[in-house]
Amino acid sequence: MCRKMVGSIAGFVIIAAVSFFTAGEAPADVIPACDLQKGARLVEWPDGLPPKVFEDFTRHVERLAAPEEQFDATDVIMTNKRRRLIRVVNLGSLWVIAYEHGGRAYHDHIVVYEISGAGNPVRLIANDIAFPKSVCAQTNAWLSGSRMSDGRPIGDWDW
Repeated sequence: MCRKMVGSIAGFVIIAAVSFFTAGEAPADVIPACDLQKGARLVEWPDGLPPKVFEDFTRHVERLAAPEEQFDATDVIMTNKRRRLIRVVNLGSLWVIAYEHGGRAYHDHIVVYEISGAGNPVRLIANDIAFPKSVCAQTNAWLSGSRMSDGRPIGDWDW
């Protein structure tokens, strides 16, 4: 009886350990490829961003994983990075940064900045919530001007 109980406990411990150590490797959702708005271009992270945009964005999002890098897509902390870059897009004065936000409720963000000219301040226009299948459409909507800010303040609560 004791031997059977020890075997059962050992089996449970092994299953629990495997579950714990593989939980952080849960894949994030696949973000579909994107046909960008005409004239828009993909930008290299971080070198392709204007310094003012990079400064403001990284003030809110400190540990951003590269697109192919592992990150914590769930609430199990393994990499200590809960956000992962999807893409950076520029069209004229608009700069769009799309990224995945891991944790208890995985979702994506579309962050939009505007720089209206040399020497002008950077203006944060939006920090929209998106989902994998809507990232491209929302990015293009901001770039085309069909999506506009609703005037609500953009807080620091959910970067």
